[in-house]
Amino acid sequence: MKLPREFYIPKGSVKVADKQSDAVAYLTSHTNRAGKVVPCAAIFYGKQAKPVAHYIYRSDGERERSVREYFEARRSHTNYIAQRRCEVKAFVHNVKPGDMFKTCWGYDQTNVEFFEVIEVKGKYAVLREVAQVSESNGSGQDRCVPQSGAYLAPRFDGDKQGLPIRRLIQQGYKNEAHIKIDDVRGASPWGERIAGAVVGAPASKTSTGWGH
Repeated sequence: MKLPREFYIPKGSVKVADKQSDAVAYLTSHTNRAGKVVPCAAIFYGKQAKPVAHYIYRSDGERERSVREYFEARRSHTNYIAQRRCEVKAFVHNVKPGDMFKTCWGYDQTNVEFFEVIEVKGKYAVLREVAQVSESNGSGQDRCVPQSGAYLAPRFDGDKQGLPIRRLIQQGYKNEAHIKIDDVRGASPWGERIAGAVVGAPASKTSTGWGH
């Protein structure tokens, strides 16, 4: 059961809200084992029920510094999110049909897939997974490149391998395009166009039978 914020707010505390963010602190005091009354603070961000910090301090000054630092951190985070939203909104991609995107993912092994863009509609791309040519180095690693137009086919009823998928083109690392294939895989551009063809350096992946 999720407990409400009121459960975590110390009784008799004084509320202090940051005027430049959604951070708030509740100030109170606590009597320690030595019988000394020491300052305390519970700090919350946004609509979170649980406090991001709940400390006992050695002095009022220490508490004041701590609360100020948490407020400043929240402002910085809020400003960063706002800036990123503006950047994402303003991002203009240059993805075109024929472009190739590569995934790279895995736990204790490296998996690589290639997807070819077959259509672009505004901020969305339609892609299909393509076959790849690979060469093993004999030590558990393969070097692989995609085969443009060699779309994979479903292996069984209900399998979606190789079928067209429509995905949002997002802003990625160094302002390049990024496409989220699914909850596990993200794809980034592979290669460059030379004389109308997309060519690039071979990608490395774990050889069959060498992974977990």
